Amino acid sequence: MEPSDFLARVRRRLRTIVALDGSARLLLLLLLSAAALVLLDYTAPMPGILRLACLIALAGAFVSVAHRYLWRPLRHPLDTRVLSQLVERRMPELNGALYTHVDGVELSANEYQALRAHLRTDRLPALLRVEHTLRRGLAAVVLVLAVMALSVTHADWMGTAVRRLLLPMGATQWPYLSALEAHLERSVIAADEPLVLRAERRHGPPGSVVVRWHDQDGVQDSRVLGSLTGPWRELLSLGPGDYTIYLESRDAATLRLQARVVERPRLSVAQAQLTPPSYTGAAPSSLDSLADLAELAGSSLDFWFRVRSGPEAAKHHLAVTWNDAAIDMDPENGRYRGSLELMEDGELAVDVVDYYHGTGYGAGDADGDMIAIAARPSIGFSLSAVADRPPQVSLHGVRNGEAVSADARLDLRISASDDVALETLSLLATVERPNANEEGDAPAERTLATLDGVAGMVSTERDVPVDLDGLVRVGDVLRLQAKAEDGNDITGPGRSRSQVRSVRVVSEDALRRDLDQQLLEARDRVVQSRELLSRGLSDADRVTDAARGSQAVARRAHEQLEDVVRRWRANRLDPEREERLSTAMAVLADEALTEIAQAGASGHPDPLPHARQADAALGESARQLSALLQSDDLYRQLDNLIRRQDPLVQESREVVIRSLRGSLDADGQDQRQHLQRRQQEIAEQLRDWERRLAASDSSALTAAQELATREQPADLLRRAATALDHDRPQQGLVGQQDNALSIMRELLELLQGTDVLNRLAQEAAQLADRQEALEQALARGADPRALGAEQEELSERSEQLRQRIAEATADDSPASEAMEGARAAQRAAEEQLQASQSRAAQQSAAAAAAQLRAASQELGQDDGAGEEDQAADDEEESGPDVLALLRDLVRRQTRVVTQATVLHRRFTAAHEASGGTGAYQQLEGFAQRRSVQDQLAGPQSDILLLLREKGLQELEQQPIAHRALQRVETAVKRASDHFDSPALQERGVRLATIALYEMRRLLAIAADLPSPQQSEDDDDNGGGEADGGGDQAPFPPAAELALLRAEQEDVAWLTRTRQPLDLATRQQELAELVEFLMNSSRSGSRPHLLLQRTHRAMSSARHRLSEMADDGTITQDEQDLAVASLTQLLLEAAASGGSSGGQQPPSQDEEDGDDGESSPRQADGDEGSDAASGDAGGVSQAQGQTGQEQDLRVRQGQTDDASLLHLPPDVRGPLIEALNDQSLPPEARAVLRRYFELLED
Repeated sequence: MEPSDFLARVRRRLRTIVALDGSARLLLLLLLSAAALVLLDYTAPMPGILRLACLIALAGAFVSVAHRYLWRPLRHPLDTRVLSQLVERRMPELNGALYTHVDGVELSANEYQALRAHLRTDRLPALLRVEHTLRRGLAAVVLVLAVMALSVTHADWMGTAVRRLLLPMGATQWPYLSALEAHLERSVIAADEPLVLRAERRHGPPGSVVVRWHDQDGVQDSRVLGSLTGPWRELLSLGPGDYTIYLESRDAATLRLQARVVERPRLSVAQAQLTPPSYTGAAPSSLDSLADLAELAGSSLDFWFRVRSGPEAAKHHLAVTWNDAAIDMDPENGRYRGSLELMEDGELAVDVVDYYHGTGYGAGDADGDMIAIAARPSIGFSLSAVADRPPQVSLHGVRNGEAVSADARLDLRISASDDVALETLSLLATVERPNANEEGDAPAERTLATLDGVAGMVSTERDVPVDLDGLVRVGDVLRLQAKAEDGNDITGPGRSRSQVRSVRVVSEDALRRDLDQQLLEARDRVVQSRELLSRGLSDADRVTDAARGSQAVARRAHEQLEDVVRRWRANRLDPEREERLSTAMAVLADEALTEIAQAGASGHPDPLPHARQADAALGESARQLSALLQSDDLYRQLDNLIRRQDPLVQESREVVIRSLRGSLDADGQDQRQHLQRRQQEIAEQLRDWERRLAASDSSALTAAQELATREQPADLLRRAATALDHDRPQQGLVGQQDNALSIMRELLELLQGTDVLNRLAQEAAQLADRQEALEQALARGADPRALGAEQEELSERSEQLRQRIAEATADDSPASEAMEGARAAQRAAEEQLQASQSRAAQQSAAAAAAQLRAASQELGQDDGAGEEDQAADDEEESGPDVLALLRDLVRRQTRVVTQATVLHRRFTAAHEASGGTGAYQQLEGFAQRRSVQDQLAGPQSDILLLLREKGLQELEQQPIAHRALQRVETAVKRASDHFDSPALQERGVRLATIALYEMRRLLAIAADLPSPQQSEDDDDNGGGEADGGGDQAPFPPAAELALLRAEQEDVAWLTRTRQPLDLATRQQELAELVEFLMNSSRSGSRPHLLLQRTHRAMSSARHRLSEMADDGTITQDEQDLAVASLTQLLLEAAASGGSSGGQQPPSQDEEDGDDGESSPRQADGDEGSDAASGDAGGVSQAQGQTGQEQDLRVRQGQTDDASLLHLPPDVRGPLIEALNDQSLPPEARAVLRRYFELLED
């Protein structure tokens, strides 16, 4: 055979043998390894992870064997030379011929034929032996057949083995001899219930069963079931969580169950809001709980429930019922909202259920089944509806059956209350006339007053004045009753009425007799009380019992006097008698009753002195009451005579006129005779009245007695009666009647008292003092809202005083107009205080105080006029005085503000009467414009002219005062321009008020400080010519410092409140004024030092304001430092000026200093230190001049080395240079400046 064919046959046979051998090896490896693993797992079941590892190892061995015995040998065919070498080794007889032929060496023909002869096909089996391959293949076939036989005979077992081998992480288990079956009654339970496990053994021998469980956190526990045979029902008490439960037995497969223990759903009241019925006016309120809620019927209850379910709950259900009626619950932001109207008692029941998906291990668990967990215990709220009770009302202020006059003013008080809220409160009246039955008119009930602001109030007490004028007439009976009604629009409304109060309307004479009778009874009780007390004055052992008996009678007398005073005031009788009654009552209450109580106290060591003082007080009270009874009778009789005489004079005048025209006819004669009889009767009664007046010993009637004795009005009426007795009465009788009538009226005024206006003036002055105190409190920075109550009280008292002044004078009197202006300013101040507008409220308060002061002066016979004249005289004698001018201007401006207020009220009323709404925008008609021009524009222009001619011109040499007065002039000019337009409105009143405030502010600043000349005039040496004599400055120099400080405080306030103004320019102007003063003072003096410090602070503040260098804090500190320096300068200037004596010659050291011969070192030596430390004001005592004169005026050629700084020049120089170094940042210069100031001090 050809060598190439032989080698090809060898290659094919060799590849076949290698493939069969590798396959047999792989089958043996797989079958034997699998069998070994299965037997090992069957004998000792291995966990899935171990089986997985073995399977991975088996796969690795398979791959390794396949690679070694199949892949690698078969990957590349054998090379021909290698194959020829293999044949040469197996066939030695070839003797290298085949290898030589393959290498390409040509063989001889014989050698080639010999080679071909050896290469036979029958030599291939011997060349490549296959015995081992056949044995491996046979073994593999046998194992495959065995596996196939087992698969047929033990299919289940083989299936389990294959699944456990190939699916190591599966749940396939080897079949056991026994079988357990278990389930949970409920796979999801609440935490307060046990988990019920049911298990039984299906087949197999008895054996113990272990229950083991663990939760999601790995916490585990176990329990052995009690019986070996079963069935079992085990209760497991578990906490909330997800649990895995295992049932294990040696001869049975382990069972695995899933259970879930959850919390029951919880209900919380996220929010509850109770809305009372609308008629209560109460705002809705929030509730923390609904438990035992009892509220008014008709209330609306809104509630929000929040359900707290378990995190694994699939859903939850909320059902709310009210008295078995379902309430719709709307979901809202994770909450459920419901509402109901509380009309009856009931229970609000709430059912909350959570639904969970079953775990599949419970009895009946199937796909989609939900397990319900309800809240336990059941949730319910008891709600009660409270019925609204009718209101209660009572009427006080008048006794039942009391007598009143037809023009009385009853001050009634209605007290009403309701359990919820009142709606209306009214006063009802029924007038019963004496002839009502004859006329057939039934008394009709009318509503006298309906009180405002009652709705929504729980209780109230209201004073209701009832004016009977025009309501009733003499002889009527007025029945008063209060009626209250609540706003219950649900079950009501509830209505109730008070007890009826009846009053009898009588004539004034009858009323006075009734009051006199009551007053007489009170006087008699006082006398009786004194008599009872006198029984114990002589015996100390009986004084206590006598005082107790006297006290009871005196208290009754005091109650009667209180009732008399009330009735006197209600019936509008003369107030002077009321005051005297009050005085007598005060003596009885404050003195007599107090001492009687001390004397009657048990265990008092010495009651006799108290009893004696009580006796004296009772005697004084009785005396005052007796005098009051007498004088009151005189007053009433004279008033009655005047009322009768007044119409008689008119009738007599008509008779005289008719007689002058001709003879009287018969009717005229009858009328004349009738008048004569009436006049004669009045004259006799007046004569009797004069005798009674003369017989009185009261000192209060002295003036009236003198006038009656001097004028004899009864004689005048007697002569008039005689004149009427003639047939032709003469004209002179009317003059006699008029004279007598005027004298009678004058006597009545004297009886009434002349001190009413003086008392009113005193009250106005007191209110002005309180108003000024409030203004000063605002100026000191008090909280405006804290002063609102004080301003409101002042307004109320001012209104009461205004009404009394109007009654005592006239509505258009200057005092009444001033009070009206004060009230308007106070109302504006109230509104501004409520709005925290401190500066505006201060201006309004100043205007109110000025007008109250003006009203006091008007009531006190115009004391201000004398002051103006005196101020004018002082000005003529001593030269111009700006302070006197300011006082005059304040009085003038006060009148302008008053007139502006009155005109504004009048124009507003006219605007409203014409049908306009809101405030009037312009003057209407020529009359209004003329009124503004005459009463406002003219006086305001006069004030502006005086301010410019006598104020600003005089202060041209005093720039600080000139600047302050310019501020006043600006305010006055704005008001004057407004009035000249002509216009008024609210703006005009406001501008006039601001001008008045600026005047008062400047006057207050300047007038509180003494001028330098005042100190010099008090010197022992007189100081007149030496210190300036009569060259008094128009404005006090010390006041200029106060003005400068006030201006700086204003700028600081504007900075603090961040007003949008050019504050840097204003601060610069103030710094320039301080620089002017600093240049005018002596260099090195204490005032110069303080002014220099002030200038530095102002300059720094100006720089920061212009550059906006900070947020305002440092700027305000600098401004406060400037104010503090000026304040210190004022204090030191006042102390130095007050303690300086007469002028003394300078010392020798000072003369040397003036000549400039002393060195700087000498000037700063010990003498300078002693002088500086000895003078607190920084001024040399040797000069003997006031600190204000030395510091505020230019002194040429005067220096005081004793007042220089305490620092040596070598220290002071570098500090000044560093301070003036502009390259330093502002913060560094501020620190150096403060350090320098500390060294200076």
